[in-house]
Amino acid sequence: MDSEEFQNIILPLVEKMFPLARRLMKNDVDAEDVIQEVMMKLWHNRNSWEKYSNPIGYAIRMTRNAFLDRIKKSKPELSAEPLEFSQKYETDQIYDEREASKIIYKIVSELPEIQRLVLELRDFDGFEMKEIAESLKIEISYARVLLSRSRKIVREKMIKNYGYERRTI
Repeated sequence: MDSEEFQNIILPLVEKMFPLARRLMKNDVDAEDVIQEVMMKLWHNRNSWEKYSNPIGYAIRMTRNAFLDRIKKSKPELSAEPLEFSQKYETDQIYDEREASKIIYKIVSELPEIQRLVLELRDFDGFEMKEIAESLKIEISYARVLLSRSRKIVREKMIKNYGYERRTI
């Protein structure tokens, strides 16, 4: 693979990798560092790239593994809370949405890892089920089951612990 092919095939994957890296790292600077590490590894392995049938899944897995490597090395403090808005005054609706969002992030962070990953990749990052299944090396039907179970757990915990009924947030 030459540099032109790399630019046409691999570089566009950054748009899919960055939201995952940002969510995992909890800030843009560290997310950019992870993406840079992954892109360097992809560049160094560019000659063996053809053996991978799913470039998106491979790049996502590399992003996740780079995050896990950083965790092993540094053991940083990670928060499950979403980024704060910079507005000085908030309406009740924005406040309610923020509180519900914090609760959902907390519940999602307590899910088993595979269920959490499937839910985050699908609902937070917008990946297709096929991409999720290939990147996690599971069957599509199993990915759908995991997504359904994780959504059910989140919904039940919202209703049980916080009195939220089914509604759009």
